Amino acid sequence: MTMKLTTLLILSILFSLSNAFQWVCLNDVKTCPDGTNLKRDINNNCAFPDCPITIIPIVPIGPIPPMIPPSPIPPIKPIPPISMCCDPLTRPDGTNGNPICTEGSACCPDGTWSCSIGGGTTFPCGGQLLNSIVNPEAFGTVCPTICASGQCPDPSGSCRASFNCFANPCQVNSCPAATTCESNYCGGCHAIWKDANGNVIDAANCNTITTAAVGCGVDHCNGYNDGCNICGCTPSGIPLCTMRACPIHAMQQPFCTSCESGYTLNSITKKCEGCSCPMVYDPVCCDGKTYGNSCEAGCQGASGNCNPGMCAVPPMIPPTPVACICTMQYDPVCCNGVTYSNSCQANCKGATGCNPGACPTLLVTPSCGGFKNCASYNDGCNDCICTNTGIDACTRRMCIVQGTPKCTRCDVGYRLLENVCI
Repeated sequence: MTMKLTTLLILSILFSLSNAFQWVCLNDVKTCPDGTNLKRDINNNCAFPDCPITIIPIVPIGPIPPMIPPSPIPPIKPIPPISMCCDPLTRPDGTNGNPICTEGSACCPDGTWSCSIGGGTTFPCGGQLLNSIVNPEAFGTVCPTICASGQCPDPSGSCRASFNCFANPCQVNSCPAATTCESNYCGGCHAIWKDANGNVIDAANCNTITTAAVGCGVDHCNGYNDGCNICGCTPSGIPLCTMRACPIHAMQQPFCTSCESGYTLNSITKKCEGCSCPMVYDPVCCDGKTYGNSCEAGCQGASGNCNPGMCAVPPMIPPTPVACICTMQYDPVCCNGVTYSNSCQANCKGATGCNPGACPTLLVTPSCGGFKNCASYNDGCNDCICTNTGIDACTRRMCIVQGTPKCTRCDVGYRLLENVCI
């Protein structure tokens, strides 16, 4: 009993002391988004109270203004014409031909090719866009075709060898709608008809016969009949023809007689055609060369001396033993007209009669009709002019009596005396 009373007395004293003291919170503050500063709440275990919620009024959105239409694209101003042209044999990648463009190409005024970026009518040139419909006069022109020596551009612009015609094409053809006519002898005998405005008239609308389909390098032909004479072609494409004289009324239509390697002559059309062989490996041996099959052998001009199977592989020839070793020093010696790099090389070849220095070079002057230092001559019938290629250009007169050949003009620095250039 006494212990219970003591406990109650202690609890009473502690309760009296708790009412005599007050709790103390830290003196920091909390800043809310709206700028209000809040202190800790002693009645909430010194925690910060919640910040007040600010309600932002919703401003109604007015009607959406109408869209402003885009400004019209100003018309493209034409570029003043520039006296430049585009090379007909140049692509951007350096190969031959005009640029390969998916929608067409055009020549810019600065002489460069441009590919279309819009339906084949709009082209980027010089930092701006040109339209072939809006300003066609702003574009450049295509340069004239420049052919190699001995060739000239035919009416289509392709380089062909000069053709020998027995009559002026403009004189043996007619075109009632034409005002003028130009003769073109490149790759054939062409009559180019033009109207009063200088526009070329299609030959199909005129009474014109053309021989453009036959000639050296034309459609892979390397031998032909020009309607009068038989012609062959040199590796450089120069025709070499017989020199018969034929009246105009006796002229025939020209036709091809032989084709380049890899092409065969159609006996009906007289045209050179490429071969199309099956992809079958059935080798044949023709003149020591193996072909995939007999068709390929025929296409490549193999002779008829062919046998089934691959050609026999010749036995390997053992290398010749090296007799001596010499330096690469160039100290030439001349031994019996032959120049060697040095005396060691001459000894290795077994040369004798050697002298220091290279052998002198003998300049051989080509003769002109058998006359030395002659520039032109008469062969007894026709007048001829000599060229540096060794091929003389002569007239083609038919003579009943052959006269005596004679030189008619000497090279520069020589004079003619009794048919001799001295």
